[in-house]
Amino acid sequence: MSVVPQPWPQPAPQLTEAVAAMYRGKRERPLPVLVRDKLGEWLSDEQFASAYGVRGKPGWPPSRLALVTIFQKAGNLTDRQAAEQVRTRIDWKYALGLDLADPGFDHSILSEFRARVAAGGLDQVVLDRLLERLAADGLVGAGGAMRTDSTHVISAVRDLNRLELAGESVRACLEQLAVAAPQVVAQLLDDSWAQRYAARVDTWRMPAATTRKDKLALAYGRDGRILLKAVYAAAASDPDLAFLARLRQVEVLRVVLLQNYLTVTGEQGREVIKRREADVEGLPPGRSRIASPYDTDARWGVKRDTFWNGYKIHVTETCDTAVTASDGDGDGEDTAVAPPHLIVNVETTDATVPDNQMTEPVHAHLDQRGLLPGEHLVDSGYPSAELLVSSQADYAITLVTPMLADTSPQARAGAGFDRTAFAIDSVEEAEVEQGGLRAEQCRAQRLDTMAAGPVTADGGGQRLPALIDSGLGHLAGGQPGQRCHLGQRRPLQPGHGGLEAELGGGGGETLVELAVMAGGDLAEVGAACRQVVGAWAQPSCHYQPSDHPPVLERQGALGCQGQLGPPAGPDPDEEHPGDRGDRVPGEHPGAGEVGAVGVDQILDIGAPGR
Repeated sequence: MSVVPQPWPQPAPQLTEAVAAMYRGKRERPLPVLVRDKLGEWLSDEQFASAYGVRGKPGWPPSRLALVTIFQKAGNLTDRQAAEQVRTRIDWKYALGLDLADPGFDHSILSEFRARVAAGGLDQVVLDRLLERLAADGLVGAGGAMRTDSTHVISAVRDLNRLELAGESVRACLEQLAVAAPQVVAQLLDDSWAQRYAARVDTWRMPAATTRKDKLALAYGRDGRILLKAVYAAAASDPDLAFLARLRQVEVLRVVLLQNYLTVTGEQGREVIKRREADVEGLPPGRSRIASPYDTDARWGVKRDTFWNGYKIHVTETCDTAVTASDGDGDGEDTAVAPPHLIVNVETTDATVPDNQMTEPVHAHLDQRGLLPGEHLVDSGYPSAELLVSSQADYAITLVTPMLADTSPQARAGAGFDRTAFAIDSVEEAEVEQGGLRAEQCRAQRLDTMAAGPVTADGGGQRLPALIDSGLGHLAGGQPGQRCHLGQRRPLQPGHGGLEAELGGGGGETLVELAVMAGGDLAEVGAACRQVVGAWAQPSCHYQPSDHPPVLERQGALGCQGQLGPPAGPDPDEEHPGDRGDRVPGEHPGAGEVGAVGVDQILDIGAPGR
């Protein structure tokens, strides 16, 4: 299908007269009439030409199909209902420039148009052109205040658990192969296959017993493996069937099996299919895991107490409250008019993308449109310390936002040393505590304070637990607030007599006591940790232990950020994606990356050309 660009025709005279008669005076005009009267021909066919071919029968003008799509969305109409509105509604015909007797188009044209727009990357064309027109009329411009927030978008597919996903992926692949190459699957089918795949898996009741569920899951895995082997064998033996290996549902089935099953050697030396377990073999991260064979881009996401399968949309709108004067209705009086709130940017991601990953793209797209705000209002999910600085430096935008609260145990309890207890003196390049004292000046004070209370692991003293919660709990690979092995009295292993002699310890000290006695030297305390609990202590400020003076003298008694543990990752915020396995125990790094491990290594299937 091709496009022959043509201007929009003017509304028929009888339609113009009818609209003028129906909506005279103060009667509110409908949206299609307002759009045609206020904006005129604001879209052109040339803007959508890249989505169509240069040959073929000319189709319905894409610019007017885009206008129909806008009216359809505003009225929450189906494709059939929208096509019927084009045939019967006078205001729609008026906006589209159609004659009264124009029959319109078939409803299937709308879904085809949307598919072409999505495939051609033209989803922002309508918004860009509308903003250009509004900017020319002075309704929107750079500066002022804008706000951005996100909300969830539910995918138009059924929610499937892992068992249902495996079964439906096999069934969807069978359905596509039955059309493309029925001879390939005919030899595989028997009565058991018909029983499992005759209907969609969500239309019949799954077994309730765990053993029967496990048996069914293994059957899905075996059937999928057999099916893929047959497809790849046929594609390799017959050049005319090579396209089978590239079919969409074949690839979806391959990835689903890769993410949920693996081939192991059984007790008798035979290869068997086994389900992946989250706490044993690990599951892929949520950002890579397919949630439905019919929408491979949808992902499971969570935002506070809302779980959904789909996407996330970020909407930016103007929010200026400055009131401007406007002429009244001919009575000589001026009325105060607040500027309209207009959407100026829309970003869509899968449900696992955190909000703070979209702050920079939003600013970049606003810059491309020439609509950078002076102030950008966002919630606590969008900012970071780096973004606060880079937004001002790169785009002259002031982020107006609450920062994420400190959720560490010591901050919640109001005891111990949280991150607010430390600051960086940029001139001296040294860490100081609140009150302005340098770290080396307050070191003696802190040790004296610790000595004021009983330094025990459990005996009622509040100094040691606060110290452990302040960060020493990270030394043994634990989490904040967990004692791990640091509060247990264990003799040092052979080879550390020098450390004991230097510290004056008798071999029964806790690691916390050793840390105090050593003055907080990360290198020596880390060496003790390796011997006692097999953990390595790396300073959170990325200081590499060397022959330099002890870290305590340079960065404070507890090190950077008040912890001696490994560098912490990004602070989790209220909108961090956490979908049914995004952070599962025992998750293997990279296990969920599609294509990271060859399918022939996992399922022993050699796909041609892979």
